[in-house]
Amino acid sequence: MNPVFTVGIRDIPEAEGRAILQFLYEHCALRHWKVRFRWQQDSVAFWDNCCVQHIAMWDYYPQVRPGHRLTVIGRSIRVIKNAYGHLLPGGALIHC
Repeated sequence: MNPVFTVGIRDIPEAEGRAILQFLYEHCALRHWKVRFRWQQDSVAFWDNCCVQHIAMWDYYPQVRPGHRLTVIGRSIRVIKNAYGHLLPGGALIHC
C-alpha cells in the first residue's frame, strides 16, 4: 500500500475507498510504528516489504548512503516462531 501507486480498493465505492486508504496511510505514519536506524560504519539494514513500509528520511546530507536491492522471486508461506521455537499467538502465518 503506497499513496503514489495505490489507486483504489477493488469492489469498494471510490469515495469509501479513498477514506479507507487515507485512514490506513495516517495509521501507518503514526510515530509508534516507526523505527530509526542509527548508521555506524559497516552497518547493514534490511527489511521485508511483505511486512513493513520503507519511508527513508533524507537527513544524512552531505553523507552518501548507498543501497542495494535484493528481490526474492516466488511466493511462499512460512510459519513464524519466536526465539524459543513456539508459534506466535494465533499460529501467525506470513504470506509473501
